Formats: sequence, structure tokens, C-alpha cells
Amino acid sequence: FTPSGVFTEDSGVTVLARLYDHADALLVIGSTTSITRSVFDLNSATPTTAIGGASALVVGTVLSDTLTNDTRWSVDETGFNFEDAFSSQFTDGDHIYRVEYAMDYASGADTVWGLNVYMAPAVVS
Repeated sequence: FTPSGVFTEDSGVTVLARLYDHADALLVIGSTTSITRSVFDLNSATPTTAIGGASALVVGTVLSDTLTNDTRWSVDETGFNFEDAFSSQFTDGDHIYRVEYAMDYASGADTVWGLNVYMAPAVVS
């Protein structure tokens, strides 16, 4: 899937998702060996170079074995099992950023998924 969002430059982003494994079962911590996040500025002179390189995430911090359904989740009543909040890479307004997650699993093919985020320019009054 490729969701997208609109935010204001220099603001933080929280990515929520419901992730499944290759057998269409809810992805769990024990079957995931590593998760890496890379952010790309698609409007920069080097759109295929990750800003600051790839960031290794702690699997048990961003992935949960159970679903959460709170006020931040408006997709459905089922909930999410992936949450990643970060901010430091979105410094330029009127830019589209690509956030990609590389998922390595204990068995089966590894995957990469991502989303585009538009950072609107900040309005200074």
C-alpha cells in the first residue's frame, strides 16, 4: 500500500500501520529480525540518497504483537500493530519525502514498503 499525508515543515510524523506476514497473519515481533527506516527528499538534487542514511529501529518498540485502536487510528475498527514517530528529517517545506521501511524476517522473503509525505511550507505571521 502507499498512503500519503500532508504536514508542515519541521513537524514530526507518526506512521501507523497494520502489518501482515506472507501468510496473511498479523506480523509479530518474534518473526521480524530487523526494521530499517530510510527517508528520501524526492525534490532534492539527490532523491535516491537517504537523508542521514538508514536508521535501524528496535523491532519491539515499533512493532506490537497485538492491535491498538485509539483516537489516532481512523482507518477502521481493527487497529494497528506498527508505530514509528520521528521528525528530524523533514526540514524543507513544499517538498515530498519518501519514507521507506525495510523489513527482514526470520523466514520468507524480506519486504520494503513506504509512503509519501508532503511537507507544506510553514506560514509565518
